[in-house]
Amino acid sequence: MKISCEILRKQLESRFDLVCFVDFADVCSTHSAIFSLLKTVHQQEYLPNQRLIFYSSQKPSQGLVNHLQLAASRIDVSNFFILICCPDNIAKELDIAKNLHTHDNVAISWMQTELVDTKPLSDFGFVPRTSFCPLLFGSLLVDTPGTVSPCCKFQGVVGNLNNNSLNEIFHNEAMTDLRTQIKNEVQPKECRVCWDLEKKGVTSFRQHAIHKYQDQNDHEWIDDLKIRDVSISPSTLCNFKCRICHPATSSQIAVEELKHTTDPDKISHLKSLLKLSNWNSNYFEKPLEELNYDFEHLHFLGGEPFILPELVSILEKIIKSGNSKKMQLEFHTNGSHFSNAIIKLFNQFKKVEVLLSIDNIGSRFEIERGGAWSTIKENISQFAKINSEFISVKLAITVNIQNLLYLDEMVDFAGQENVGIVWWYLEYPSYLCIDNVTQSVKDLVYKKYHDHHSPELQKISNRVQLAKSISGQTFVNYMNQFDQRRGQHFSQTHSEIFNAMSN
Repeated sequence: MKISCEILRKQLESRFDLVCFVDFADVCSTHSAIFSLLKTVHQQEYLPNQRLIFYSSQKPSQGLVNHLQLAASRIDVSNFFILICCPDNIAKELDIAKNLHTHDNVAISWMQTELVDTKPLSDFGFVPRTSFCPLLFGSLLVDTPGTVSPCCKFQGVVGNLNNNSLNEIFHNEAMTDLRTQIKNEVQPKECRVCWDLEKKGVTSFRQHAIHKYQDQNDHEWIDDLKIRDVSISPSTLCNFKCRICHPATSSQIAVEELKHTTDPDKISHLKSLLKLSNWNSNYFEKPLEELNYDFEHLHFLGGEPFILPELVSILEKIIKSGNSKKMQLEFHTNGSHFSNAIIKLFNQFKKVEVLLSIDNIGSRFEIERGGAWSTIKENISQFAKINSEFISVKLAITVNIQNLLYLDEMVDFAGQENVGIVWWYLEYPSYLCIDNVTQSVKDLVYKKYHDHHSPELQKISNRVQLAKSISGQTFVNYMNQFDQRRGQHFSQTHSEIFNAMSN
């Protein structure tokens, strides 16, 4: 016989101290509702007899059970204190959710209960964690030609500032379709770089974003769609010629390419790229001003942002807008400049993150990236000194064949400098990607990293072992071409990887 919710409550109150007694339908209308409830009733420690009750006259779907488990795990509510009352056996669903989203020893409990009709259940508004990417729900990247995409790994564009504003692009059909795919657990083909990395067992940009924005994902971004995170590549102006880079993001590489080509079409293309080294206010200042600098994260990409003449002026405009104290800045820099004029403005912002693109050390850094290592090392130490609760300094290591056998030294170096590490993975061009190495390299990687104390190096070892061995001749030729152009000797500074790729 079906009972009323009031009778169920009285029955449970005779056995437990109820922390909450909630119709499941009341917390499944939006993605954030369960998170908000659990955050409200969260306690550092529950008493053994306390329970959080969720009830319904219908069977909760696997998606709804997963969502509750995810929220409990994120808010740090032990499964022991949660009880679901419903008419059907959901032990299997609860066990699946436990294995998917928590390390609790026990699953959430359930009690078979026949209730009079309650509100209908739905999981339509949930975004499954397996497919979720916060960047599609709050982020845009503006590149130097004015093209717009959700992030730097996205294979395509969703709009252009020559035709629409950032707000219009953020809410356009292309972005809406991407979000719909994610909600339906479809992996958009434009996001394949991240999906491929995850299949290989290493950390993707999507996973970095989930970790970085954590509570914001579930409490705000999904249910309240608006631009919160803006990345800009305001100029290709750069003082380095990194071997993993290209003329579309480094003016120095474009200049070098011009010296070594006679193809009229290529010359014309390179000259057009060089024009992008000049600041274009229509692509960067104007869109940010249209938003009144009213967003939470601003990332400066390159070129090299710290040599951009307009950078101090931009930061001062943000400060003048009155929104700087709620904004987090992020800089991707090659470490060649430590600017006191910029650093002194950092305390006007909520938080600042400096990501130093350091892939190797000593002469190997100079060959791969550029500059004098003595200067770079001094600047890294200078940046490390400003590390604080509000200023985060990390090495952003781009893993590629050049530095593949020296990553353990980078881990040690980061420890010595007391800075964290963010791991990026180069996928293109393919002849620099760590999936395309010789058997000799695979053997060396296994020996070095298989049992290394760094979990990321272990993942790299596993990824390399799963890849098919190939000839390293294309890589060797590519390195030799740079040596001839620049009067360098990669085979001497990187003898271990060069010889292993030559076998």
